[in-house]
Amino acid sequence: MIAAWSGWGALPGISTDDPQWQAEHTRLHELLDSTELAHARAGTLNAHYTDPTVSQAIWEAIGRAGFSGGPVLEPGCGAVVFIDQAPPEAVMVGVECDPITARAAAALYPSAQIRCEGFEDTRVEAGAFALAIGNVPFGKVRLYDPIHNAANFSIHNHFLVKSLDLVGVGGYVAVLTSHFTSEIRDATAREHMAARADLVGALRLPAKAFLRVAGTGVVQDLLIWRVREQGREPTADTRLYLQSGMTTVRDEHGYRREVELNKYFLAHSDHILGELCWRQRQYSRDALDIDGPVGEELARLVAGRLTRIIDNGLDAGLGVDRHTGVHCHRQSRCLRHRSGHASRGKHRGRG
Repeated sequence: MIAAWSGWGALPGISTDDPQWQAEHTRLHELLDSTELAHARAGTLNAHYTDPTVSQAIWEAIGRAGFSGGPVLEPGCGAVVFIDQAPPEAVMVGVECDPITARAAAALYPSAQIRCEGFEDTRVEAGAFALAIGNVPFGKVRLYDPIHNAANFSIHNHFLVKSLDLVGVGGYVAVLTSHFTSEIRDATAREHMAARADLVGALRLPAKAFLRVAGTGVVQDLLIWRVREQGREPTADTRLYLQSGMTTVRDEHGYRREVELNKYFLAHSDHILGELCWRQRQYSRDALDIDGPVGEELARLVAGRLTRIIDNGLDAGLGVDRHTGVHCHRQSRCLRHRSGHASRGKHRGRG
């Protein structure tokens, strides 16, 4: 039963006064203390997890890029989908602030270190990891982290920037994030990322990509970054990712409208895994959307595109540096001094 846990995101009714959820409200008050209940309610906003078929495709791409072992960070590990599929040579460290989800993760994967804390409270040496992988939380909330979020980025960009800080040179950060990371007009967060790493590639997923397992429909981007060696010039795609341009899409009524899109996706339209459209989305807002495949069909498409992205990256010298894994493995002792349920943070994980 623990393995079936898919997070609070698929249960939005528990954070409302909807009488249809009265029985669930009563039962949760019986089972959870006030702190746990607060975490559960907050988690309905962004504790949505990854379809295992897609996460498996991501792991396969990381292996193709040259990852051969070492400490791996999963920030906001949630239901530990990525930890479940990790290769034996990966030394997994998951960060999850929701105490119930963290306890479930620790019970299912005792060989992994599950740190029950907010990612803003995670303190490890810079460059301690060979890889960061996962599905970061989305939202406008901004967490206090004077070391890794002095610029006060929103939570998804904070997680990305901090993950890049914690991964060693030549290592990868491969995460699913809100498409607003790529499309927000203020490019400051992207500039922070590009100052440290090169964009190996990106994919834009259909809005319903994870509806089956997470109960949510949001447009997400898979971003794969490689931490850059000192003195190396940023790649053309990295510079392209800092810019935006205009394109035309159709809305629900068939009318054409101009929308702003990251120039990387304008240049690599085949990396958009579906058809761009404009429609009413969550919370009755009109926004960019993607119609496309889900489930096994989506996983095959992701795997095919990632194979091409990684092979192009290898040709450009952007594979995972095998020395990164060896070096980070020597540092991994610094990760072991805190384990289990060390602290409770303020955000939700998204395995």
